[in-house]
Amino acid sequence: MSSRFSKKSCLLTLLSLVIFLSFSCARKTPEQKLQDAKSSLQKQDLLGAIIKLKNLIKEHPESPASAEAYRLLGECYEIQGDFEEARKNYDNVVKKLTHGDPRGQQAFAKRIYLLLREKKHDEAITAIKTVIESVPADSRYQKNLKLNLATIYLDKSETDTARLIIDPLIFEEKDESLVQECVNILSMFYMRAKQNDKAIEVIDKYLEKNPKSSLKNLLIFSKSYLFKLSGDQKNAEKFLKDSEEGYQKTIKDTLDEREKLKLMFELSRGYELWDFYDKANAIYDKIIKESNEEDAVLTAHLSKNDNFLKQKKYDEALKSLNEIEKQFPTIPFAVNTVQERRSYIKKVTGGEENKLAPIALETPTEKPKTNP
Repeated sequence: MSSRFSKKSCLLTLLSLVIFLSFSCARKTPEQKLQDAKSSLQKQDLLGAIIKLKNLIKEHPESPASAEAYRLLGECYEIQGDFEEARKNYDNVVKKLTHGDPRGQQAFAKRIYLLLREKKHDEAITAIKTVIESVPADSRYQKNLKLNLATIYLDKSETDTARLIIDPLIFEEKDESLVQECVNILSMFYMRAKQNDKAIEVIDKYLEKNPKSSLKNLLIFSKSYLFKLSGDQKNAEKFLKDSEEGYQKTIKDTLDEREKLKLMFELSRGYELWDFYDKANAIYDKIIKESNEEDAVLTAHLSKNDNFLKQKKYDEALKSLNEIEKQFPTIPFAVNTVQERRSYIKKVTGGEENKLAPIALETPTEKPKTNP
């Protein structure tokens, strides 16, 4: 009798446990289910993540979490190389959020990126044109789409069509950060095509129309480098000098410390193009000595070290790494970079194969980042 009761009790306990677990799973919020899927991704369980994301969308189609689920599904399929399925999911993100939401814009950008990876330029062009017509006119998003469209036409070597789109963005646009991006893209295209004179023509036309532009010094420096590439040393040196003097005056007259730092980094990067490493390092030393911005100081230290490595001045590079370690002992990025570069120097000076390239650094145009 007690045995039968014991078996019955165990059966009821097991049944209760199953019901409890089922009930607990059913009570999970969409956000919790989304987190479960992300956990699977972190464990590199791609199939498990896909199943969880699809179930979330099926069970909670109206939840805000479903848009993020579609985005993650797109990334899963992108990893698998199934670009068509990835694009479908990115499309669903846009449908959920619209192009008015930055997340919708990012999903659309991913869709275009995948089309271009598959060389489907015409399909990408059609998609962008459709969106350009549907978003607010003259919005920054519409201008970015036009720039992307022009870039695709340049990739197809349809230069005249690209210029019809990009020229108004260069010569009529007031947002100089966008102008700079447009000029850079067009100049890079002409440089790759070995048509440096065309790139110089674009810069001259812009400066003629906007003689007081804050981009003046940067563009004059670009001209000097373009002349250098063309073998015209006389003009290269002339415009280099004009740009140097312009930068030095602007840096001196600028009261905004963030802007001053940006200009100093711009000038030093320009010197590096010319292989004038001592001049670049002199600017970095000034930033290190005078700036209160920790991120800028770290960037200057690393840039200076990068220049020593380019010149194969390994003793000086090691000394600068010691300075970085001493000044930034608690910043993980700094500590890791110091270790990696020491390893690089050890391999090079020991005659071993160089398997670790120096870390490239970007010019901080906003707040410089200490994280990679």
